[in-house]
Amino acid sequence: MRVLIAGMMTVTAALSLPATVRAEGFSTHDLTPFAARVTEAIGTNCQPAADPARLTLLCPDVKGPLVDILLRRRDSGDRIEQNMRAGKTGQAELEALCRKINDRCTVTLLDVAPAVGWIGAQPMGRQALSTAVLVRDGDELVVRALAADPQAARAAVDKALAIVRPVIGD
Repeated sequence: MRVLIAGMMTVTAALSLPATVRAEGFSTHDLTPFAARVTEAIGTNCQPAADPARLTLLCPDVKGPLVDILLRRRDSGDRIEQNMRAGKTGQAELEALCRKINDRCTVTLLDVAPAVGWIGAQPMGRQALSTAVLVRDGDELVVRALAADPQAARAAVDKALAIVRPVIGD
C-alpha cells in the first residue's frame, strides 16, 4: 500500500502542474460537467478535483487508481496528428517513441474519429500506468490512470474515456 500511495503522490505532484491554454478544436472546452459521471464510473471512494482543463480523481483504495484527465493544446511544432492522418506515423512509430521513455511500453491505436489517438501502457515500479491520447486539430485530450496492475489502469482509462469522449465532438 505504501508503494501505491507513494507512486500516486509522485504522479499527483507531476500532474499538478498548471493545465495549458484552452483547447480550440474540440467541441467542448470544459471537463467539469464530466466529474460526477467519471467519479461514479471509477468508484472506489474516489475524490474528484475539477476545473475546465483538468479532472483528477484520487482514489484511496489500496489498488488505486489515480486518474487524471487533461484538455490542452499540443505544441504547434508537433506533427504527430498530421503524420498519423497521412499514414506516416503508426503504431510502430508511436511505440518506438514510448519505448524511449520506458523500454517496456506498449502502444495501441484507438479508433476515435474524427480525432486520432492511441493508448500507451507501461510499468511504474510495482504499479502500472495507462495513458490515452486523443488529438484533433491541435487539441489534445489525455486520460491517465495509475493503478496496482495493468488491467486496473487500462480499465480506469477505458471507463473515463467512454464518458469524456464527447469532448472531441463529431
